[in-house]
Amino acid sequence: MRNEWEGFSMSKAMAFVAGFVCSILLFSGGHPAPNGVTVEAAAQDLDPVSAFWGPGFAASIPRVPPLPSGSQTGMLVSGMPQSLDGLNCRNCKFVNSDLIYAGGPLHLEDIAVSGTTHITLQGAAANTLALLTFFNAIQEGVPATPNVPQQPIKKTSIAKKPMTELNFSPPFIGQR
Repeated sequence: MRNEWEGFSMSKAMAFVAGFVCSILLFSGGHPAPNGVTVEAAAQDLDPVSAFWGPGFAASIPRVPPLPSGSQTGMLVSGMPQSLDGLNCRNCKFVNSDLIYAGGPLHLEDIAVSGTTHITLQGAAANTLALLTFFNAIQEGVPATPNVPQQPIKKTSIAKKPMTELNFSPPFIGQR
């Protein structure tokens, strides 16, 4: 009976791992972000195959739905919760706002922000921030803070001065 581990050595395993990592770094096609982390967004219509999980893996990839038609103009959000998912807002004002975002499409044009803004990230948005934080910790050479399962990530930002004429659209706002 032949041993399935016969001929296996740690040096061969390390050579394989080193080659695999170098291949990813050399052929990933990503673009370095300002903080040195490589970020690459996949096209929404691709059905990628994972090297480890095979076909069907794509079903786990969140798809961003199209931004709903219609928009809000001149809306004031002050001291109350507002979901950003699906929001198409022009000349809107956010004053001491509690914003909620789960990774959906949004478009903010010529908005103003003042006071204290709380953002709660849920679902895909929270997962993305947690993953970027994890990779940033790797870059810094420190262990990442563990995430609390099934809990949104909450952040607070205090505007030092009112900010106006701000624009934001994420890279994916869904296909129409």
